[in-house]
Amino acid sequence: MRKTCALFVMVIFGTLFLVATSTYAQVRFYCSPDVPSYLGTTDYLQTQTVYYQGGSWSLEFDGPMYGIPSDVSIDAFAYDTNGDLILSFDEPVTLSGTNFMPSDLVRYDGATYTLYWSGSSAGLGPDTNIDAFALTDTGKKLISFSEPVTVGGTTYMPGDVVEIGTSGLSLYLSASTLGIGGTSDISGLGYGSDNLYLTLGEPDPTATGGPYIPGDIIKYNGTSLSLWLRDSSFPGYARWDGLSFDGPPGNATKLKVQKSSTSPGSLVLSWTASTCARVTDYAIYEGTIGSWYSHSNLTCSTGGSTTADITPGSGNTYYIIVPENKIVEGSYGTNSSGNERPVGLSLCRPLQKKASC
Repeated sequence: MRKTCALFVMVIFGTLFLVATSTYAQVRFYCSPDVPSYLGTTDYLQTQTVYYQGGSWSLEFDGPMYGIPSDVSIDAFAYDTNGDLILSFDEPVTLSGTNFMPSDLVRYDGATYTLYWSGSSAGLGPDTNIDAFALTDTGKKLISFSEPVTVGGTTYMPGDVVEIGTSGLSLYLSASTLGIGGTSDISGLGYGSDNLYLTLGEPDPTATGGPYIPGDIIKYNGTSLSLWLRDSSFPGYARWDGLSFDGPPGNATKLKVQKSSTSPGSLVLSWTASTCARVTDYAIYEGTIGSWYSHSNLTCSTGGSTTADITPGSGNTYYIIVPENKIVEGSYGTNSSGNERPVGLSLCRPLQKKASC
């Protein structure tokens, strides 16, 4: 069997058929507003993050529930390789007994806030504000500042994208290379499917592909800017302060299927692990043959194992194995006609990414 980006199994009256599949993607993403904002039918706070799916916004990370005080804003965020949330705040804040500055990046692992990166270690003053942060699929750490910042004789503008390297800071993309105005402020950064996405803190009528307004999500494909999403319901008094596209979980390959030797009527599925750093688990979806795209989650976790015992549903069933991490699912593959399969009727993760690592 050739290598594939998703695994698809059909069971017809006890006979097993293995069908190779390829990549499927449906981009979803996360944002945080700079002020309390009414999105759709719900008010969201500047201490929360939301995700966009199917034309609507839903709560993802509820900062107040996890100790973030109401007098700060989530100024930037992204998800690390294992699904931990990396944050920056617009004001000094004390979390888990530790003081963090606006120039710091903070890790939240679901229980404790710890220092992910210290701005002072790169020569940033305590009042320097990181207002955008992204992690690329290759692990590059990208930031932008809310005001001009001079470090080591180099001045970075609010429209520049700066890389955090092992030896300090360096210019990754200048505002002029991106095609935005020299005084424009990048208020949000995200990386997904080999594209850089950004939001602006103020209107920019002269930017390439513009004009753009706060709330727009703009794509940079390595050559030029273009409008990617303008949500007409986004309030004119707000802007996006954070933007994130999580990394891909990668590919599951070389599926093997056996009848269980210990549990009559059960099947043992096994596959080769994804090589991507951002995969931590696997989901198994089950559907009914003939009612294609009826697949729903059978299990959302195998505990990270690349083998699972399952009890097939009644009748003729098919199965899809999808790599995942805390936030993101991988590919569901394509059908025999090359058409991309939709995600499950009930999802294990709210976000899906196709890119290989």
